[in-house]
Amino acid sequence: MKRAEVLVQFDLTKLDQKKRDKLFRIEKLLHEIGIRFDTGFGCGGRDWEWDWSLKGPVKVLFKRYTKEKKKQNKTKENVNALKKSTKKGLLEIDSEILERKQDETKN
Repeated sequence: MKRAEVLVQFDLTKLDQKKRDKLFRIEKLLHEIGIRFDTGFGCGGRDWEWDWSLKGPVKVLFKRYTKEKKKQNKTKENVNALKKSTKKGLLEIDSEILERKQDETKN
């Protein structure tokens, strides 16, 4: 796996004061356990820079690269497969119900 340099941006404009306080407590807790990294403010957000400045018992690695288009196609494939299996499942359930009703009318 390759080492990664990551910029994590939190949109503070979408967080109320209570949630902002929690975010800063998380930073403090990470610092207390020895995890340090560059931080900053900009454009209404809070930045965490997990690059060369990341120190402590943690590392950021790229597990796999993905492309958004492939991800969307995979999602479409999953939805289509689910639709097909659901239709098939409903047909099987309908046929079972029909068979039971036919058995009940025979008895």
